Amino acid sequence: MPAEVKRQTPADDAQHPMPRSLVETAGLATGAALRACLDGVGTVKGACAAVVQLLAAHPGLLPSIFLERGGRLRCQAASGYWQVFDGIPPNAGVVGRTFASGKPVVIPNTSGLDGYLEAVPAVRSEVCVPIHLGERVIGALNVESERELSDTLVPGLERCAMFLAEHIGQLGGIPEETRSERLARHAVALSGLVEREAILARVVEAASDVAEMQSVAIGLADPGRLHLAAAEGPHAPA
Repeated sequence: MPAEVKRQTPADDAQHPMPRSLVETAGLATGAALRACLDGVGTVKGACAAVVQLLAAHPGLLPSIFLERGGRLRCQAASGYWQVFDGIPPNAGVVGRTFASGKPVVIPNTSGLDGYLEAVPAVRSEVCVPIHLGERVIGALNVESERELSDTLVPGLERCAMFLAEHIGQLGGIPEETRSERLARHAVALSGLVEREAILARVVEAASDVAEMQSVAIGLADPGRLHLAAAEGPHAPA
């Protein structure tokens, strides 16, 4: 896992201001540096961690990478956070907005921003760019900072996203969800349901997905008999 970025206080900022050249130019991460950090990396998660580590070397940046899996944006790597959001809906927060639109999003000041998902209270600014693989948006690369960021950061982040996407393509694309990941996704969905029929339908769908079965049925016991409560698949009753 990438090393954590040392957190600084406002007093530290005054004594050690961050050079603009580190975060306010398109030279944030050169092609040579990206090729070097990705060379020999054999997994998608490892590639994401390598790019995050490269960005985390710039003081004051809190980078993270999310890839879409099972209809949610899953955090693949992050640095500088003591908590991260995982399983973000494709339209939630700055990361979801970037993924849904397929365009960079720059938030110079996050204070009072409607729908903002706060992972670190001290964060002041955020820049997020989509990760494209061919014609498809597969995720988002996000950086936050306690200092104000601007759109001059976008070219460097887009270069990182491009190199990462190319490497992911060379590895065969994003791996399919594991059974445990699918189970967790269905559990989250179930936790928000209250209607009996909706719960039964979702349990049937989850069982079919996780067990990889074509037909699934739920039988509930009544006094003296067992009745079919829900079913899915080719063997479900018409």
